[in-house]
Amino acid sequence: PWFGGGYINYYYWGQFTGATLIRTTGIEPSIAFNLAVPLFFALTVAGAFALVYNLAESTRRASIQPHRRWLNQGLRWSPVLAGIAGALFVTVLGNLDGAIQVGQGVWRAMFQNAPFGEFDFWRSSRMMAPDPPGHEITEFPFFTFLFADLHAHMMVIPFTLLSLGLSLSLVLGAARRAVTLSHWGKGEIARVAVLGVVIGALRLINTWDFPTYLIIGVASVFLAEFLAQGGLGTTMLVRAGVKSVLVFAAGYLVFLPFHLSYETFVGSIESTTNTTVLWQFLAISGLFIFIIGSFFVSESRDLLAKALRGLWHGSAWTVRAVSRDDDDTSDESSPIRLNVWGVLALVVGALLTGFIVTAIFSGVVGSTIPFVALLLALVLIVALRWLSGVRADSPPLAFVALIVSVSLALAIGVDIFRVEGDIDRMNTIFKFYLQIWVMLALASAFLLWRLAQGKRVRFRKLALAKKAWITALAVLVVSASVYPVLGTRDRLRDRFYDQILPLTLDGTAYAENVVYSDQKGDINLAVDFEGIRWLQDNVEGSPIVLEGLTPTYRWGSRISIYTGLPSVVGWQWHQQQQRGDYAWAVDSRIEDVNKIYSTTDSTTAMRLIRKYNVKYVYVGQVERLYYPSVGLLKFEDSLDALEKVFQNDEVTIYRVRDEASFAVSQDVEQFVPE
Repeated sequence: PWFGGGYINYYYWGQFTGATLIRTTGIEPSIAFNLAVPLFFALTVAGAFALVYNLAESTRRASIQPHRRWLNQGLRWSPVLAGIAGALFVTVLGNLDGAIQVGQGVWRAMFQNAPFGEFDFWRSSRMMAPDPPGHEITEFPFFTFLFADLHAHMMVIPFTLLSLGLSLSLVLGAARRAVTLSHWGKGEIARVAVLGVVIGALRLINTWDFPTYLIIGVASVFLAEFLAQGGLGTTMLVRAGVKSVLVFAAGYLVFLPFHLSYETFVGSIESTTNTTVLWQFLAISGLFIFIIGSFFVSESRDLLAKALRGLWHGSAWTVRAVSRDDDDTSDESSPIRLNVWGVLALVVGALLTGFIVTAIFSGVVGSTIPFVALLLALVLIVALRWLSGVRADSPPLAFVALIVSVSLALAIGVDIFRVEGDIDRMNTIFKFYLQIWVMLALASAFLLWRLAQGKRVRFRKLALAKKAWITALAVLVVSASVYPVLGTRDRLRDRFYDQILPLTLDGTAYAENVVYSDQKGDINLAVDFEGIRWLQDNVEGSPIVLEGLTPTYRWGSRISIYTGLPSVVGWQWHQQQQRGDYAWAVDSRIEDVNKIYSTTDSTTAMRLIRKYNVKYVYVGQVERLYYPSVGLLKFEDSLDALEKVFQNDEVTIYRVRDEASFAVSQDVEQFVPE
């Protein structure tokens, strides 16, 4: 649409599926766009609910098997509650910046005698200050849907949940396959192939998600085979390897036409330019980390206790050993005397401890890394215990450990690497932190349900530590709930004339009585939309429309946006990003468009119009503000190859005559008597 006559060199399949549905239903695009946003929201809610519900339901069924009494009082809480928590955690809750903004407002009002201030919905999507130099985008699903941009990162979320659900189905079906020995049945092959197609689709919808969910899909295949066989083995590894190849091959071959024509200009990673301070990571994912960390600490209490006892005894023995002189034969109960080596050992230990503490609290080497690495190690240790033991609930727990581990590994990875050519870490953080949010939200919803099982004790009867934990959880949930309320109110104020405009699904209704204040002058949008509607109602097919250019994020490219008709060129940076090595072609088109509108030479203008196969020329307020009037006069006075097809007070639309009919009209004019 913004490179007429060319191809969309972008991962566009989400837009394509949405457009196909709109064309099939015949709903007006200005309304359908505002139905597509809640459609993807609803698909996300349903996917998150289904996935967490099935995790909980499989755990419940495992708990009621004969001779399985590993849960003290059984599973009292319904899996439906887990599913609802999953839907809320993924799609509704926000990060903790909402509560931070409220706290800052209260502080200003109470202690600085200043106004409370306005809530800033946008700030919460840029949590890694200073910005610049990092430019990191820290969106979360509710912000994404509230901002309501049908972009790839929004439309891919339901598909990623689908891929996780299919991966989970392989893992949960492992026990059944172990009994039936149907490792290569039609149903099993179909599941693997469909998983491959869904993961392959991610590459076309939002390419950034493809590596992550391919890893999870392949890991789920290996995990399922491990559970089905009851351990490692050559046969198990071969089966898993073949099925993993099938996952990749199915996803690639089904979308082969895309891969044959799509050209990427970024294919590697490089060292990061910035790192994440711990408070930033926790302000984004603090609720989920609190729940996940609590569960895995609870699961490893015996291991942690043994480790602490061993560390204590080992440290005491080390101090005694290094403090004695070589010829010291005194009793172990004698006072400790530090020699040179003992002092050195203590100093080195203190320095290492100090370095870790400093890294955590100051951001040196990226303070998120040590914290997340410790949590990742704990998750992996507990997961290995689950897999090595005989537990009926190992499949769902192992799957949760898998998605948590991948999420934590991503959080570490983006503090070490970034995608080549990124604007600092802007898109690297943007795309991968959205993935982290979805997976941690799913895991924490399920694990919170597990933590609550068999516990119906009154709050006032709980031990102090448990009261503190529940209080902290409640504070975090309430804090994460601030943004959906106040952020939505502030987002509504972004509209023209604040709250005066009525609520409507029509995405063009705002233009009826709105004046857009451009840096060059005011633009009456209602007048422009008369021309836009004429094109919508009268133009068939996809002929190229010539329209003027403005700086990015202004009223430029409005004809291609609101009609879907291709223009010669759209936003400069947008097209240069997608076309990479061919940025020169974008610059050339921009130069030619500006020349067509500015030149007084009719021959030059017509040559360029023919060059890009332009069918309609649009001259509206934007063109009159951004181009010289002497250049625009030629469309009216000296370009006989154009015929006027629409005109109002500010807009004129010209149709380019076919070259044959133009030649005939020229011949006829020669014989018309004066």
